[in-house]
Amino acid sequence: MARAAPGIVEGTEDFDLLRLQADLLPGLAQRGGDEGFAGLEATAREGDLSRVVGEMGGAAGEGDGDALAVGPEGDQDRRAPEMARDRIRRKAEGRAMPESDELDRKSLARSMAHFPRGTFAALSSGPSSAIRDRHPVRTGGWTDFDVFASTGNPPRMAHFDLDSIDRLLTTTKAVRRRLDFERPVPRDVVVECVRLACHAPNASNAQEWRWVLVDDPEQKRRVAEVYREILVPRVSQMRATKAAAGDAAGTRISESILYLADHLHEAPVLVLPCYDVEAALRRYHTLIPDPGPYGLSSQMDSGMFASVLPAVWSFQLALRSRGLASALTTAHQLDQPAMAKVLDLPESWFQTALIPVAYPKGEDFSPPPRRPVEEVVFWNRGP
Repeated sequence: MARAAPGIVEGTEDFDLLRLQADLLPGLAQRGGDEGFAGLEATAREGDLSRVVGEMGGAAGEGDGDALAVGPEGDQDRRAPEMARDRIRRKAEGRAMPESDELDRKSLARSMAHFPRGTFAALSSGPSSAIRDRHPVRTGGWTDFDVFASTGNPPRMAHFDLDSIDRLLTTTKAVRRRLDFERPVPRDVVVECVRLACHAPNASNAQEWRWVLVDDPEQKRRVAEVYREILVPRVSQMRATKAAAGDAAGTRISESILYLADHLHEAPVLVLPCYDVEAALRRYHTLIPDPGPYGLSSQMDSGMFASVLPAVWSFQLALRSRGLASALTTAHQLDQPAMAKVLDLPESWFQTALIPVAYPKGEDFSPPPRRPVEEVVFWNRGP
C-alpha cells in the first residue's frame, strides 16, 4: 500500500507535477535494482541527472544533461516547474525533442531532486490514494491533457477503453422527442465541447469554422420560425407518403422531426457551426496562384465541408460524453440569408448545421439498427 507523499500539498504545482511521475514509479522502481529509489533520489540531489536517467534505462539527450543546482537540504533547486514549461516552449519552437519515454524518465529524474526527501520511496509501490482520488486514471494512464499540462511531456500512447468508446460511437444519435427542454445547460459545458471539437482535422489547419451559440429566448424563437417555415411543409409530405406506403418506422421518424420543429425554440441551446467561405477562398487564391484547368472553387465545396463536418461530429460526441444529447439538422440551409439576418451573420459564413442541445430524458440509449457491414463494404473495386 503506497503511503501519502510527504511534503506535497494537494492543489499545488508540486502536486500536479507529481501526478504523472507517480503513475510511472512502479515500473521504473523495478529498473532501479538493489539501489532502488532511495539511491536514485540521492544521485539526483547530487546533480547527476544523466546517471539517474541512465540507471532508469534511458540516456541523456543533447541539451538535457544540465546538472541541477542543489543547495542545502530543504533548499533544493525549484526549477522543475520551470523545466516543464521550457519543454513546452522548445516544442512550440520546433526544436528536436527526445522520444516521450525518454522525457518521462528525465522529468522523473529532475523531480527527484525537486521534491522533499523520501517522496519517491513512499510512492514506489504506486501513487498515493490522495493523488488517485483527485486525478482518476483511465486505462493506460493519465489523460493526454493532464500529462502535457502537468509536465510539458508529450504523452505516451495509451490504450483506449474500447468498450466505452464503442458505446459512445454507437449510441450518439439524433435525439428529438427525448430532449429535456426544462433542464438548463451550462454555457461552459457547451464551450468545452466546442473546444474539443476544434481539435478535428481541417485543411491546412486553417480552422475556418465559426461557432454560433444561441441561448437567448427571443433569438431562439426567431431561429425556430425560420426553420419551421422551411421544414414543416416538406416533412409533412414525407410523413404522408410513408404512412400511405405502410412504412411505420419511417412515419415515426418523420413525426419525431416535426415534433422537434414544433419545440425547437424550447431547446436550452441552439448551435450553428458555420464555415467562413470567404476566408477559405482567400487562402486558396494565395496558396494556389496558378490553379490550372481545374480552377478554384468560388463557393462552399467538398474540401470546405471536409474541414468542418469532422468538427461538427466531434462536437456531438463531446456532448454525448458529458451526458448531453443533440440532433443535427440542415433544413435551414435552404434559406441561409433569412437565418443570417436573424443572427447577424456574414453572408460568407456557410451554416453547415443547426443543432439543438439539451440533456436527455433517461440514459438508456442503445445502438440503432443498421445493415450488416458486409453489405456496404467493397474491397479494391465496386460491385
